Amino acid sequence: MSQPLLKDYAVNYIMYSRIHMIARIIIGVIILAVGALMVIKTESFLKIFGRIQWAEVKLGGGSRLFYKLLGIVGILIGFLVITNMWQMPIIWIFGPLFGQR
Repeated sequence: MSQPLLKDYAVNYIMYSRIHMIARIIIGVIILAVGALMVIKTESFLKIFGRIQWAEVKLGGGSRLFYKLLGIVGILIGFLVITNMWQMPIIWIFGPLFGQR
């Protein structure tokens, strides 16, 4: 009686892990594509969302540079999600806030 239950559990686990992997890759590709679009089509994003006052004052390149930097960050996050390596940067950035070292 326990063998069929164990077999069903293993099949469900394998299917869940495959679906999880495919979903992670699709989400990562979407994030990466939006980041690439932000870098390539900066002028379009500037027309859609407008100028960012903080970026105009603080950054030498203004809003265009801000949108490009945001796109590069999106590309990096997309690659981290695709390769399932996103946990370590999150722990590195937010770990000291919650007492992890």
